Formats: sequence, C-alpha cells, structure tokens
Amino acid sequence: MTPILLALFAFSPTADAGRGNGGGGGGGADIETTLSMPASSDVYVDDSYSVTVANVGSGNADGVQLTIQLPETNTSPTVHTMGEVSNIDSRCSLSGTQLDCSLGRIRKGRSATVSFDMYLPQSAGSLDFSATATTTSSESATGNNSDSGSAVVIYEDIPLSGQYFVTNSHCTGQGLEAFYECTLYPSSISGHTVTYEADGTISFTQAGYTGAWGQTADDQLWFEYYDGTGNLVADFEGNGVDASAVCFEGLTVFPNSAWVAPYEVCLQ
Repeated sequence: MTPILLALFAFSPTADAGRGNGGGGGGGADIETTLSMPASSDVYVDDSYSVTVANVGSGNADGVQLTIQLPETNTSPTVHTMGEVSNIDSRCSLSGTQLDCSLGRIRKGRSATVSFDMYLPQSAGSLDFSATATTTSSESATGNNSDSGSAVVIYEDIPLSGQYFVTNSHCTGQGLEAFYECTLYPSSISGHTVTYEADGTISFTQAGYTGAWGQTADDQLWFEYYDGTGNLVADFEGNGVDASAVCFEGLTVFPNSAWVAPYEVCLQ
C-alpha cells in the first residue's frame, strides 16, 4: 500500500464510527425524575420527602441539576414557602420557594437521591410539589424529566360540646389561603373575642351582631356572623390544628367581596 493510500485510510470518516456519548457505548443520557411524598402528613408535623434522579439511558449524564418547587403562599409582593423546610440535603440549597440541587455526573444505570423535611399548615388551597432535572448531556428523551404531586394533610380531631370563650386572631387580604400566611407578617394580625354558647349560637361583646357555630366532623369547625338585620356578613370554615390548645385554623369569606380573612380560632 502506498503512503498516500495509508494516509487516506487513516483519516477516513469511518474510522470513528461507533463511538458512544461519554464512553457510554452509543446513544444518549435519559434522566428520569421521581418525587416521593408521604401518603398523608399531620398538620404542622415534619415529614420526609425525597427526589430520585435516575439515568435510564445508554450514556452518562453530566452537569445534572435538580429543581424542587415547594408549596407557595399567596402573599404579595413577597412569596414564601407554605410551611417550614429543614434537614435539606447538602447538595441542595433553598432559594426562595425552591430547592436547587447540583448532582454532577450520573452514570448510565445509576441514580442520585436527595431528601428534605417539611411541615405543612392548614390551607384552603392545594399544597403542590414539583421536581425537574436537567443535564448538559444530550438526552434521548425528556418527557420523564419532571414529576409532581399534592400533599394530603391530616387535621386533629377536636370534638366540641358546651360553652366556650373564644379568641379569634386574623389578618385580611385578597387571595390568602392560610392563617400561616398571617404569621409571616405578625403586625398584620388583629383579633376579637366571642362566646360560643352550648345551643350553637354566638354571643358578641359588640352590639348588633348574632352568630351560629358548629361542626360537621370532629376535625372541622364552622361559624357564621350576621348583622342586626339578619344578613350573613362572615362565613368561616376551618380545621383542627392543635388539640392541646383547642385551636382551629381556616378561612373566613365575606359575601360579595374579594377580601378574605384567615383565622386562628382558639377555645377555652
């Protein structure tokens, strides 16, 4: 074979055929994200959550980043996590209402799992989680990069009967869903007292109001306020959050108004 033919063969386009992505033997990475949540969580009690990022492709996945979106408040202008996060994996950091995790390289057939704890408050809205992973490597599929779920919160049974002196704490706004949002801005909280009578009526220190209260379940409380002409002016529905303190939390709505008032209702 002449030197010219040898040179042509050495630089033939077929010489590199069959080399895979990152030494993986062909094909690309394929990262699959799985969010693992408790079937249910007790209100205001820490529970564990985890996210697994698996590389189910035929090539290595480099520069893997994971973003976990946590439940959010409806406060404005600043949005917070709806609940407290703790025991965050060292590869993750809390940024606003999400966890940003740097997982580096995940080889084909391998996975990485991060975990964190979180407690959730009573909320009239949905408590949603989502997780999305990305890689700097080319992927054969991206439809499995994200996963999501909504938390199920279990409230405390607090059966009531008899007369109770009641302290109501509340704040007011538009779009609010939980008394937890009020606690983030303590100066916004005001309060008033009433008496729940054993016959299901409510007595007020202010003249001109009447009311009714009751339960549809042991972990639930409702009340209604009426003005002097018998018109409904406030309608509350809430859930038991602290059996030892005999406290409920929930949302009060007002007829024909966009304003709402999250309440903490504590009975003596």
